[in-house]
Amino acid sequence: MKLLDRIFGRGGASAPRPSPQAGYLRDSRSRILSTRGTALRDHRDEVRIAWRRAAGLAMDIIQNSGRLRGAVDQVIADTVGVELILSPAPDLSALGYDKQETDEFIKLLKAAWKHWAWNARECDLKGKFIVPQKVDVALRHDVVYGEALALMDYMSVRERRQYGITSGTKMCLTTPTALVQDTSEIEGLYQGVVHDPNGRPIAYRLAEKESGIIVKRDHAAYDGEGRQMVAHVFDPMDSNDVRGISRLVTAFREYLQWETLVDVTIQTGILQTVFARC
Repeated sequence: MKLLDRIFGRGGASAPRPSPQAGYLRDSRSRILSTRGTALRDHRDEVRIAWRRAAGLAMDIIQNSGRLRGAVDQVIADTVGVELILSPAPDLSALGYDKQETDEFIKLLKAAWKHWAWNARECDLKGKFIVPQKVDVALRHDVVYGEALALMDYMSVRERRQYGITSGTKMCLTTPTALVQDTSEIEGLYQGVVHDPNGRPIAYRLAEKESGIIVKRDHAAYDGEGRQMVAHVFDPMDSNDVRGISRLVTAFREYLQWETLVDVTIQTGILQTVFARC
Protein backbone atom coordinates (compact mmCIF):
# COMPACT_ATOMS: atom_id res chain seq x y z
CA MET A 1 0.00 0.00 0.00
CA LYS A 2 2.79 2.38 0.69
CA LEU A 3 3.93 2.19 -2.93
CA LEU A 4 0.40 2.87 -4.21
CA ASP A 5 0.00 5.72 -1.76
CA ARG A 6 3.18 7.28 -3.08
CA ILE A 7 2.04 6.83 -6.67
CA PHE A 8 -1.39 8.37 -6.14
CA GLY A 9 -0.22 10.92 -3.57
CA ARG A 10 -2.14 9.46 -0.65
CA GLY A 11 -1.18 8.73 2.91
CA GLY A 12 1.36 11.42 3.52
CA ALA A 13 3.48 13.99 1.80
CA SER A 14 5.62 12.97 -1.18
CA ALA A 15 9.40 13.08 -1.00
CA PRO A 16 10.70 16.61 -1.57
CA ARG A 17 12.27 17.31 -4.94
CA PRO A 18 15.90 18.38 -4.92
CA SER A 19 16.30 22.11 -5.26
CA PRO A 20 17.48 23.32 -8.70
CA GLN A 21 21.20 23.97 -8.94
CA ALA A 22 23.45 25.63 -11.49
CA GLY A 23 27.14 25.12 -12.12
CA TYR A 24 29.72 23.03 -13.89
CA LEU A 25 29.58 19.22 -13.62
CA ARG A 26 25.98 19.22 -12.40
CA ASP A 27 25.14 15.51 -12.40
CA SER A 28 22.00 13.90 -13.79
CA ARG A 29 19.61 11.66 -11.87
CA SER A 30 21.55 8.64 -13.09
CA ARG A 31 24.64 9.98 -11.30
CA ILE A 32 26.73 9.19 -14.36
CA LEU A 33 29.42 11.74 -13.56
CA SER A 34 29.99 10.36 -10.08
CA THR A 35 30.70 6.90 -11.51
CA ARG A 36 33.70 8.12 -13.51
CA GLY A 37 36.76 8.58 -11.34
CA THR A 38 39.36 11.05 -12.55
CA ALA A 39 42.72 12.44 -11.47
CA LEU A 40 44.30 15.70 -12.57
CA ARG A 41 48.02 15.58 -13.37
CA ASP A 42 50.49 17.53 -15.45
CA HIS A 43 50.07 16.39 -19.05
CA ARG A 44 53.77 15.65 -19.45
CA ASP A 45 53.48 13.25 -16.50
CA GLU A 46 50.57 11.55 -18.25
CA VAL A 47 52.73 11.16 -21.36
CA ARG A 48 55.70 9.83 -19.39
CA ILE A 49 53.59 7.23 -17.57
CA ALA A 50 51.74 5.95 -20.64
CA TRP A 51 54.37 6.42 -23.38
CA ARG A 52 55.82 2.91 -23.65
CA ARG A 53 52.47 1.19 -23.20
CA ALA A 54 50.86 3.42 -25.82
CA ALA A 55 53.72 2.92 -28.29
CA GLY A 56 53.62 -0.85 -27.83
CA LEU A 57 49.85 -1.03 -28.35
CA ALA A 58 49.99 1.23 -31.40
CA MET A 59 52.75 -0.81 -33.02
CA ASP A 60 50.97 -4.10 -32.27
CA ILE A 61 47.63 -2.89 -33.61
CA ILE A 62 49.10 -1.49 -36.83
CA GLN A 63 51.18 -4.60 -37.45
CA ASN A 64 48.14 -6.87 -36.99
CA SER A 65 45.43 -4.79 -38.65
CA GLY A 66 45.33 -4.47 -42.40
CA ARG A 67 42.68 -1.75 -42.07
CA LEU A 68 44.80 0.50 -39.85
CA ARG A 69 47.97 -0.22 -41.82
CA GLY A 70 46.17 0.83 -44.98
CA ALA A 71 44.86 3.96 -43.27
CA VAL A 72 48.38 4.95 -42.22
CA ASP A 73 49.68 4.36 -45.74
CA GLN A 74 46.87 6.50 -47.15
CA VAL A 75 47.61 9.33 -44.72
CA ILE A 76 51.26 9.30 -45.76
CA ALA A 77 50.34 9.24 -49.45
CA ASP A 78 47.95 12.17 -49.01
CA THR A 79 50.49 14.14 -46.98
CA VAL A 80 53.68 13.55 -48.95
CA GLY A 81 52.77 12.08 -52.31
CA VAL A 82 55.93 11.37 -54.29
CA GLU A 83 58.05 13.75 -52.21
CA LEU A 84 58.05 17.05 -50.38
CA ILE A 85 59.03 19.74 -52.89
CA LEU A 86 61.70 22.24 -51.89
CA SER A 87 60.38 25.79 -52.40
CA PRO A 88 63.18 28.24 -51.54
CA ALA A 89 62.41 31.96 -51.59
CA PRO A 90 65.68 33.73 -50.71
CA ASP A 91 65.96 37.51 -50.56
CA LEU A 92 69.30 38.23 -52.26
CA SER A 93 68.74 41.92 -52.89
CA ALA A 94 71.26 42.82 -50.16
CA LEU A 95 73.92 40.94 -52.16
CA GLY A 96 73.16 42.86 -55.35
CA TYR A 97 71.18 40.09 -57.10
CA ASP A 98 68.36 41.12 -59.41
CA LYS A 99 65.23 38.99 -59.99
CA GLN A 100 66.71 37.06 -62.91
CA GLU A 101 69.86 36.21 -60.98
CA THR A 102 67.78 35.17 -57.96
CA ASP A 103 65.66 32.85 -60.13
CA GLU A 104 68.81 31.28 -61.59
CA PHE A 105 70.19 30.77 -58.08
CA ILE A 106 66.94 29.08 -57.00
CA LYS A 107 67.20 26.70 -59.97
CA LEU A 108 70.76 25.80 -58.99
CA LEU A 109 69.66 25.31 -55.38
CA LYS A 110 66.80 23.00 -56.37
CA ALA A 111 69.12 20.95 -58.58
CA ALA A 112 71.68 20.61 -55.78
CA TRP A 113 68.94 19.61 -53.33
CA LYS A 114 67.61 16.99 -55.76
CA HIS A 115 71.06 15.48 -56.14
CA TRP A 116 71.58 15.37 -52.37
CA ALA A 117 68.08 14.28 -51.30
CA TRP A 118 67.72 11.46 -53.83
CA ASN A 119 71.15 9.97 -53.17
CA ALA A 120 71.12 7.81 -50.04
CA ARG A 121 74.92 7.86 -49.80
CA GLU A 122 74.94 11.66 -49.74
CA CYS A 123 72.05 12.46 -47.40
CA ASP A 124 71.92 9.49 -45.01
CA LEU A 125 74.60 8.78 -42.42
CA LYS A 126 74.00 5.06 -42.87
CA GLY A 127 73.79 5.40 -46.66
CA LYS A 128 70.49 3.50 -46.83
CA PHE A 129 67.56 5.88 -47.29
CA ILE A 130 66.78 8.88 -49.48
CA VAL A 131 64.96 11.91 -48.04
CA PRO A 132 61.44 10.88 -49.25
CA GLN A 133 61.90 7.53 -47.49
CA LYS A 134 63.00 9.32 -44.34
CA VAL A 135 59.87 11.48 -44.45
CA ASP A 136 57.68 8.38 -44.77
CA VAL A 137 59.37 6.73 -41.78
CA ALA A 138 59.14 9.94 -39.74
CA LEU A 139 55.39 10.13 -40.36
CA ARG A 140 54.98 6.50 -39.30
CA HIS A 141 56.95 7.29 -36.16
CA ASP A 142 54.61 10.21 -35.53
CA VAL A 143 51.58 7.92 -35.71
CA VAL A 144 53.05 5.17 -33.52
CA TYR A 145 55.23 7.13 -31.09
CA GLY A 146 53.81 10.63 -31.40
CA GLU A 147 57.22 12.04 -32.32
CA ALA A 148 60.13 11.78 -34.75
CA LEU A 149 63.83 11.98 -33.92
CA ALA A 150 66.81 12.63 -36.20
CA LEU A 151 70.49 13.25 -35.50
CA MET A 152 72.68 15.54 -37.61
CA ASP A 153 76.31 14.71 -38.34
CA TYR A 154 79.13 15.95 -40.51
CA MET A 155 81.64 13.73 -42.30
CA SER A 156 85.24 14.85 -42.59
CA VAL A 157 87.01 15.07 -45.94
CA ARG A 158 88.81 11.82 -45.20
CA GLU A 159 85.56 9.96 -44.52
CA ARG A 160 83.98 11.38 -47.67
CA ARG A 161 86.90 10.19 -49.78
CA GLN A 162 86.53 6.75 -48.26
CA TYR A 163 82.88 6.53 -49.41
CA GLY A 164 83.36 8.45 -52.65
CA ILE A 165 80.89 11.21 -51.77
CA THR A 166 81.09 15.01 -51.80
CA SER A 167 78.71 16.45 -49.17
CA GLY A 168 79.57 16.43 -45.48
CA THR A 169 76.13 17.03 -43.92
CA LYS A 170 74.37 13.79 -42.99
CA MET A 171 71.10 12.92 -41.27
CA CYS A 172 70.41 9.81 -39.20
CA LEU A 173 66.75 9.04 -38.47
CA THR A 174 66.54 7.38 -35.05
CA THR A 175 63.70 5.46 -33.46
CA PRO A 176 62.12 7.39 -30.57
CA THR A 177 62.40 4.26 -28.41
CA ALA A 178 66.13 5.02 -28.16
CA LEU A 179 65.30 8.23 -26.26
CA VAL A 180 65.41 7.06 -22.66
CA GLN A 181 62.57 7.51 -20.18
CA ASP A 182 64.90 8.67 -17.37
CA THR A 183 63.82 11.67 -15.32
CA SER A 184 65.94 13.66 -12.84
CA GLU A 185 64.86 17.09 -11.66
CA ILE A 186 68.37 17.75 -10.33
CA GLU A 187 69.91 17.34 -13.81
CA GLY A 188 67.05 19.08 -15.57
CA LEU A 189 66.38 15.72 -17.25
CA TYR A 190 62.82 14.81 -18.12
CA GLN A 191 61.96 11.70 -20.12
CA GLY A 192 65.35 11.68 -21.81
CA VAL A 193 65.55 15.40 -22.63
CA VAL A 194 68.03 17.59 -20.71
CA HIS A 195 66.92 21.20 -20.17
CA ASP A 196 68.71 24.34 -19.04
CA PRO A 197 67.30 26.53 -16.22
CA ASN A 198 65.09 28.34 -18.77
CA GLY A 199 63.52 25.08 -19.90
CA ARG A 200 65.30 24.94 -23.27
CA PRO A 201 66.50 21.52 -24.49
CA ILE A 202 70.29 21.30 -24.48
CA ALA A 203 70.83 17.55 -24.89
CA TYR A 204 69.04 14.30 -25.65
CA ARG A 205 69.99 11.10 -23.82
CA LEU A 206 69.88 8.06 -26.09
CA ALA A 207 70.37 4.38 -25.32
CA GLU A 208 72.85 3.06 -27.91
CA LYS A 209 74.55 -0.27 -28.48
CA GLU A 210 78.31 -0.24 -28.17
CA SER A 211 80.21 -3.54 -28.57
CA GLY A 212 77.05 -5.44 -27.67
CA ILE A 213 76.42 -3.36 -24.54
CA ILE A 214 73.70 -0.72 -24.24
CA VAL A 215 75.12 2.59 -23.06
CA LYS A 216 73.41 5.92 -22.47
CA ARG A 217 74.96 8.85 -24.30
CA ASP A 218 74.01 12.53 -24.36
CA HIS A 219 73.74 14.21 -27.78
CA ALA A 220 73.96 18.00 -27.72
CA ALA A 221 70.94 19.78 -29.17
CA TYR A 222 73.24 22.41 -30.77
CA ASP A 223 76.92 22.55 -31.56
CA GLY A 224 79.32 25.29 -30.46
CA GLU A 225 78.26 27.56 -33.34
CA GLY A 226 74.54 27.22 -32.66
CA ARG A 227 73.74 24.75 -35.44
CA GLN A 228 70.99 22.25 -34.68
CA MET A 229 72.34 18.73 -34.13
CA VAL A 230 69.14 16.96 -33.01
CA ALA A 231 65.72 17.32 -34.62
CA HIS A 232 62.96 16.31 -32.21
CA VAL A 233 59.52 16.86 -33.70
CA PHE A 234 56.25 16.26 -31.85
CA ASP A 235 52.79 17.81 -31.51
CA PRO A 236 52.42 19.20 -27.97
CA MET A 237 49.10 19.33 -26.16
CA ASP A 238 50.35 21.41 -23.23
CA SER A 239 53.00 24.12 -22.91
CA ASN A 240 55.04 21.92 -20.53
CA ASP A 241 55.12 18.89 -22.83
CA VAL A 242 58.54 17.37 -23.50
CA ARG A 243 57.61 14.31 -25.57
CA GLY A 244 54.76 13.31 -27.85
CA ILE A 245 52.51 10.28 -27.54
CA SER A 246 50.93 8.00 -30.13
CA ARG A 247 48.17 9.62 -32.16
CA LEU A 248 46.15 6.41 -31.81
CA VAL A 249 46.09 6.50 -28.01
CA THR A 250 42.58 7.97 -27.83
CA ALA A 251 41.20 5.25 -30.13
CA PHE A 252 42.69 2.18 -28.45
CA ARG A 253 39.71 1.27 -26.28
CA GLU A 254 37.04 1.59 -28.96
CA TYR A 255 39.15 -0.19 -31.57
CA LEU A 256 39.94 -3.13 -29.27
CA GLN A 257 36.28 -3.36 -28.25
CA TRP A 258 35.31 -3.43 -31.92
CA GLU A 259 37.97 -6.06 -32.66
CA THR A 260 36.72 -8.22 -29.77
CA LEU A 261 33.13 -7.88 -31.00
CA VAL A 262 34.16 -8.98 -34.50
CA ASP A 263 36.04 -12.00 -33.12
CA VAL A 264 33.12 -13.04 -30.92
CA THR A 265 30.65 -12.60 -33.79
CA ILE A 266 32.77 -14.75 -36.11
CA GLN A 267 33.28 -17.43 -33.46
CA THR A 268 29.56 -17.47 -32.70
CA GLY A 269 28.76 -17.85 -36.39
CA ILE A 270 31.24 -20.72 -36.74
CA LEU A 271 29.82 -22.54 -33.69
CA GLN A 272 26.25 -22.09 -34.92
CA THR A 273 27.22 -23.49 -38.32
CA VAL A 274 28.98 -26.49 -36.75
CA PHE A 275 26.06 -27.36 -34.46
CA ALA A 276 23.57 -26.84 -37.28
CA ARG A 277 25.33 -29.51 -39.33
CA CYS A 278 25.54 -31.99 -36.47
